Formats: sequence, structure tokens, C-alpha cells
Amino acid sequence: MLYFAYDADLFFTRFKAKMKSARVFDMGWVEGHALKVNAKGHKDSSAKANLETAEPASRAYGVIYKIDRNDKVILDRDHGLGYGFCEIAIKVHREHAEPVFAFTYIANRQFVMNDLAAFNWYKELMIEGAIQQGLPKDYIENTMQCIEASEDPDLYRGDIHRKMMA
Repeated sequence: MLYFAYDADLFFTRFKAKMKSARVFDMGWVEGHALKVNAKGHKDSSAKANLETAEPASRAYGVIYKIDRNDKVILDRDHGLGYGFCEIAIKVHREHAEPVFAFTYIANRQFVMNDLAAFNWYKELMIEGAIQQGLPKDYIENTMQCIEASEDPDLYRGDIHRKMMA
């Protein structure tokens, strides 16, 4: 199965710890969508990444992972499938190959909250993962680094996630 990750799952070490079967397939982008960090997380109520429909020329970048079908239930649970997020099939364009269809997760409309901020560690995972995966530098600088973030009140949780990046 092909999964399009555009969120903290970009950071491969963290993703591989959850998804033992994961292999990087390619980097890609979806057209007509924009990265927003406005989805209420089902675990900690901070803002999580979301894809929203945008101008046709808009692009949201990410990585395509290949995962075993048996591992998908872990990913569904981690992403809150049925608890604020739904699964969609999306066409992912690639630099030197034909587009592919992959699944990804987006927020259900009632869980989109533009007044929430992401936690700093979440933003850091997204940016470090984007760098690791070779996403375009201008996308990282002009989109991802502009994400509003705040300190997680649970310092222990932030430390756990930051240790994955060390």
C-alpha cells in the first residue's frame, strides 16, 4: 500500500518505529491542496497537519511510503481515523515518474479549528522530516517554518518526541 505523509510522519525514524514495514517509495506532491496545521488532534488537542483544497496551482509536498496492508490498522489508530480524521485516496505527482495514487488522512470539517497551534516538537518533527526527505527548500522555508507553534504543557511528551530527532 502507498501512504502519502505530509505531517510529522515525514520524520522517518519516528515513522519506522510505528510502522515496521515502512519503506520510502518516493517524494511527491499533491496539486490543488495546501498544507494547513488546523486539525484538532485526537490525543492532545493541539493542532495537527491537514490538507485543504486550494487553488489548482497549489502544491502540498510529502513523502510516499510503502507499507504492508497488515500495518495499516496501526496507522489508522495513530491518525485518529473515525475520531476527527478520515482517509482519502489522492493522486501524488513525482519528479521523474508517473503519478501514483496513495491514501492519506485529512481532518473532518468539524475538527478543523483555525485558532489552535501545533506544539513546538510537532513542528520540529515536520521540518526535520521534510529536510530528511528532500522536500523543496522553498516549501520548507515558506510554508512549514511559518507554522504557528507553542510549547507543549506536557514537557515529558515534548522530550520524548525530541529524543527521536537526536
